[in-house]
Amino acid sequence: MPISQAGAFIYWIEYDGPNGERVKGRSGYFNVDPILKTKARTPILGDDQTVLPPEKGALLKDEYVNLPLNGLSVLTVVSKWMGPLDVWKQHFREAKERGYTMLHYTPLQERGESDSPYSIRNQMSYDPDLFGGHRVGEEEGTKKVEEILRVAREDYGLLGLTDVVLNHTANDTAWLREHPEAGSSPRQCLRLILTRYIGYSPANTPHLSPALELDTAILNFSEKLVEKGLPTKITSAKDLDIIIAELEKVVRGLDLWQYYVLDPAFEKAATESALSARNAEVWKGPDVKGKSVAELADIFRATKKIKGLGQFASRYGVHVDGNVAAGFVKAAYAGSDVKSNEALASAWQKVVNVLNVDLYKEWEEDTKVAIDQVKNRAKYLRLEENGPKGGAISKEYRLI
Repeated sequence: MPISQAGAFIYWIEYDGPNGERVKGRSGYFNVDPILKTKARTPILGDDQTVLPPEKGALLKDEYVNLPLNGLSVLTVVSKWMGPLDVWKQHFREAKERGYTMLHYTPLQERGESDSPYSIRNQMSYDPDLFGGHRVGEEEGTKKVEEILRVAREDYGLLGLTDVVLNHTANDTAWLREHPEAGSSPRQCLRLILTRYIGYSPANTPHLSPALELDTAILNFSEKLVEKGLPTKITSAKDLDIIIAELEKVVRGLDLWQYYVLDPAFEKAATESALSARNAEVWKGPDVKGKSVAELADIFRATKKIKGLGQFASRYGVHVDGNVAAGFVKAAYAGSDVKSNEALASAWQKVVNVLNVDLYKEWEEDTKVAIDQVKNRAKYLRLEENGPKGGAISKEYRLI
């Protein structure tokens, strides 16, 4: 399988099992370094090992060479201080003469009221200052930027990279006026950007589902503090503790643990159905006969046959194929008093309950992290001396 770009990759092997079921093997990882082609340069040192002046040393050659990662010498440049594109050559010349091989550009998108390149008014447009203050279309702007980057690469031997900060949004962005509710929530802001500009949603990125539920619950909670008799203005740590305690009840009421664990009732039914239909898949793993329920859970967990773990794609999306579970318990209880299909399915349900223990712990830990993050963010926004000392919590000005 050809690898078409650099990056970190996960791989695994799949094969057809004895019953035609697709079986996924153990995963592994590998990294592919980027191929960085740049123009070769003459030596920077003379015969006497002294540094040559710019007109004699490090002169570009016509031939291209592969530049290894440890050969990179990167200079960060702030695009808004570089002037329009037609004067960038002077910066390229200086960087080249100083021995740099790559320029790191701050974001080139249209800046907001603060004029910071990390406060973006329009994520889909280049800043007009790049073109002398003139607005240009997306296609024309891209063409001009690509041309100046080509000049940097071919005439000065400078490769380029830039930050992508789609969640850095200016207070005067146009769509923020359409969605003022995003103004006090960094997560809501990011959600709007991802869905509007990139197209991410639970429909095409299922693992976002519980995050969306959690975020929506926090937003709705912010609107109902008065209704719940809670303080809307945080003036003390006690106020914050009261609000967070109520928020935790809301979050736990979402039952997000269902994204983490197996459904014991469903697992029992699927296993009993497979046993009744005589579809049990012959167990080919480690010896499980005579093992305790805890030992069986440890063995099965290690086989990687639990589907959907860590994917959070849907509630009770974590499951085990009924045929596999049926074969497992038949092997585990062969020759014992556990013989009927119902008894074997119940035995599997007990294994599932043990498997779920660690999964419930994972949910508990994630829930604690989420609550702590909200509390710390709210504390900074409304209580800390170096924070913005935000006002009352409302529909327009959310908790975080």
